[in-house]
Amino acid sequence: EFINHTFKILPVILSLLGVSTSFFVYTLSSNTLFRLKISYLGNKFYNFLNKKWFFDKIYTEYFGQFVFNFGYTISYKTIDRGIFEIFGPMGLSSIISRKAFYL
Repeated sequence: EFINHTFKILPVILSLLGVSTSFFVYTLSSNTLFRLKISYLGNKFYNFLNKKWFFDKIYTEYFGQFVFNFGYTISYKTIDRGIFEIFGPMGLSSIISRKAFYL
């Protein structure tokens, strides 16, 4: 909202610049790109970028599972099944039942 207009439009400009550059490089010098790809260094670089790195798997296993287990233990077991049942409808009805028994 208060940022300069140049910075707001910068992602669009860079995206269009990248699309235009890749289009012209692909159409005008596709033979050069192919020779680069089949060269030894180009092949290594292509294979390096083409493989899956499993960052999402590592992130899910170490960070996601911790958050899910923490959320289950704290928010569900402690708060939802513990505090809400003590102070909520079940707790309120048991308090009223005990008080009515003594009357």
